[in-house]
Amino acid sequence: MQQLADEELYLQMIKGQNDMAFRSLYDRHSGPLFRFIYRFTLNSQSAEEILHDIFTQLLSGKFNLESNSNLKSWLYTIAKNKSINHLKKASFEVANDLVIESAVSEDNIEETYFTKDIMTKLKKKKKKLPSDLM
Repeated sequence: MQQLADEELYLQMIKGQNDMAFRSLYDRHSGPLFRFIYRFTLNSQSAEEILHDIFTQLLSGKFNLESNSNLKSWLYTIAKNKSINHLKKASFEVANDLVIESAVSEDNIEETYFTKDIMTKLKKKKKKLPSDLM
């Protein structure tokens, strides 16, 4: 049996002519795409979410046959872009967490203020002591 090209399957899927067209495209590309995405994210759950998002876009007709001639290239381009966006978002979240952790310290602000105040007063008192007591 001759295997249909990706673009032919996509066209059948969009027109509703072949109920198995989407399944065929998914079976053909999901494994390699998942591995490709996983190399970026190093997280199987994130890779799975991105993969499903890509196929949701495909199912909703985001691929344009006139401007994009190769469905496989489109899938990998979308996978790369979504993976990079995921990494940017993840690094931004980590950076925000680090800023929050550094801003919220275990030190008590009032205690720090009073300690500095007491140290300043002690230094002033020390300067007033006679030199033989220093």
